[in-house]
Amino acid sequence: MASLVEKTTYKILLYYYYWDEAIPTPPPAIDHEVLLSELNCYGRIRVSNEGFNGVLSGTEEDLRVYMDCVDKVAVGIEWKVSDLRDDLSVESQLFTELKIKKTKDVVSSNEVGGRAGLGPRAHKLSPTEFHEMLQRPGCVMLDVRNGYESAIGHFKSPVNPTYLLNTRKFSDTVLDEVPKRPVLAYCTGGVRCEALARSYTGDKDLYLLDGGICKYMEQFGEAGYFKGKNFTFDRRRYEPNGNGLVGRCLYCDSEHDNYDHGDAVGDKEVRCRKCRVLCLVCDGCLGNPDEGKEGRLPHGVSMGQLTEELAEREKEEEESKRGVFCGGNFCKVGRVSNLKVVENK
Repeated sequence: MASLVEKTTYKILLYYYYWDEAIPTPPPAIDHEVLLSELNCYGRIRVSNEGFNGVLSGTEEDLRVYMDCVDKVAVGIEWKVSDLRDDLSVESQLFTELKIKKTKDVVSSNEVGGRAGLGPRAHKLSPTEFHEMLQRPGCVMLDVRNGYESAIGHFKSPVNPTYLLNTRKFSDTVLDEVPKRPVLAYCTGGVRCEALARSYTGDKDLYLLDGGICKYMEQFGEAGYFKGKNFTFDRRRYEPNGNGLVGRCLYCDSEHDNYDHGDAVGDKEVRCRKCRVLCLVCDGCLGNPDEGKEGRLPHGVSMGQLTEELAEREKEEEESKRGVFCGGNFCKVGRVSNLKVVENK
C-alpha cells in the first residue's frame, strides 16, 4: 500500500469546455497530446469542434502545468481536482495510457447537445445557490446521470422529489415526464447538464448545478443534501468524499454500494448478462467461489473479467432462459418509463 505522501501527490482531474459561440473565429486548437507528452498525466479526452471534455490522473504538479497551459487559450474552465481513495493502491487508481478521441460532440450521448449556447430557459447555479433552491418547495430535481450512477448516490431534498433515470440511455425527452415546475438538474461535473440545456427547447425553467456534484461535495460535504457516493468514470469508481450509504443490493435489498467489493475497479464487478450494465449485488448474494461459498446470485448476473467470447456465449445462452436480470428496466430501453421518482420528504 502506498504511503500518505504518495496518495496526496497524485490527483484526478475532471473538466470540460465549450468554445464561446460569440467568437467569430475560434482560437487555435489545443494539442492535448503534445501538451501532455512530457507530463506524468494519462486518461481520456474527447475533442470536438464545439469543445472538449476530459478526465486525467497524474501528479498534482504536472496537472497544474497542464491546467495553466490550457487556461491561456480556454478561459474560464471549471477544473475539478479530487483525491484518490484511501482504501485502494495508488497504482490501481491511475490511468496508464492517454486516449484522445476526436468526436462530433463534447459528451458521448448523441441524444443531447446541438445548440450553440444554453437554451433561453436554462440558468447555471453555484453550489450555494443550488443548495438554497433545494430547500424551496415547488421544484423538482432531475438526475441527468445513468441509473447505475444514481444507484449509489443522489440528491435528497427535504421538500422536493428527485427524478432518477430508469433506463440505460439518456435522452432530453425525459424532461417531458417531469412536472411543469422549476427543474434542478445535476450530474457528476456539469457537462451532461450543459449538453441537455443546449438541446432543450421546452417551457420549463431549467437550473443547472455549475461544477456538478464534484463542486457541491467539495463545498458542503456531509452537511449537504447529496447522499451516498459520487460515481466517477475513472479508476476510482467513486470519489472518496461520500455522505452515507444509499445503495441497495439488487436481490436482498440490504445496504450495499460497492460495485467492486473492495477490490480494484473491474476485478469483482457484477454485470447483467443481457445488457452488461453494472449491478449492485452484496457479498452474501455474490458468494465467494474461491472459498466454496455459493451465495444467492441468480443466473441472470455474472461476475466481471469475462472474456468477450465467454460473455457473448453466456448472453446467447441467457436468451433461452427465464431469469432475473438487472431489475429488467435497463434491458428494456424504449419499453419502460424513462424516469422513476423518489419522494424525499
